Amino acid sequence: MGCDIHGHVEFKKDGVWHNWSTVDIDRNYYLFAKMAGVRNCYDDPIEPIAEPRGVPMDVSETVAMHINRWDCDGHSHSWLSKEEMKVVYDWVNEKWPDSRNQYWRLFGYLFGDYVWDVGDPDCGIPAEVTDARIVFWFDN
Repeated sequence: MGCDIHGHVEFKKDGVWHNWSTVDIDRNYYLFAKMAGVRNCYDDPIEPIAEPRGVPMDVSETVAMHINRWDCDGHSHSWLSKEEMKVVYDWVNEKWPDSRNQYWRLFGYLFGDYVWDVGDPDCGIPAEVTDARIVFWFDN
């Protein structure tokens, strides 16, 4: 049985997390292993950014509804910060150097072409956005 990932990008504005978009990530066990240690059954295991952390206490209502829809079929709920997504970005580009835009196909854009540079006045993200993250979970 295969394992798939479901995820949402959230942004923080005025101290509240809001759903920005869903992500359409193909089944990629290397990526799952890097993001959360899921399906990390290689002879030389991949060091995950973080083991599953659970659903954030302050998750947006939209994302909470999507998570609840999966009920017990969803597992290994977690999230990555914008800084950790930069680590994923660098890792993806190192692992698949011939696929320059692989990261964007995996995670999409957040307000533009940049790597979620919240706080950078030149990146095009509105000034009132103070943070970003991806919330995700898996199913079998």
